[in-house]
Amino acid sequence: METIARDNLGLAQLAKSNSMAEFFSLEEVRNHPSVNIAMVRMLTERIPAWRWERRIQSQQPLPEPDVRCAIERLSNMRSFGILERFEESVALIFQSLVIDVPDVIEPLMVLDRIVTEDQGLEPVQREQVTAKVKKALEQLTQHDRTLYQAALKLFQKKRKHPRQPHDS
Repeated sequence: METIARDNLGLAQLAKSNSMAEFFSLEEVRNHPSVNIAMVRMLTERIPAWRWERRIQSQQPLPEPDVRCAIERLSNMRSFGILERFEESVALIFQSLVIDVPDVIEPLMVLDRIVTEDQGLEPVQREQVTAKVKKALEQLTQHDRTLYQAALKLFQKKRKHPRQPHDS
């Protein structure tokens, strides 16, 4: 709790003091660029360089991000990864950098480990994902899901035909 106060993590405070359904129904949360269609925004907009959990000043509704632009930018990347295809992603990224893949890559960002090792974090009670929460999440991630489906197709292509570092 002191980390939330010290670092002014307003969204973390809201998450801590509201149920999941309440949290995702708050306008402040729904209009936050790190929550509302966040993946598309990361590829198409200038996102402030602060921790995502901080509050934003404007309560104005966010403009629709450009999904086509996000897909185009992703397709122009030499490589990228898909979390659930971690080992293939690592191989593709290292290949594009012309670096040998290490024999072992130790996962460092493991939630159970982070919560027990980072004194600024505390475990939270898991909540059931209700129909109301699913609907809110669908609205907040609609374009991200489109981007994700395109990313899966691009990833397959890149695996079959990886670009070499000298390729433009």
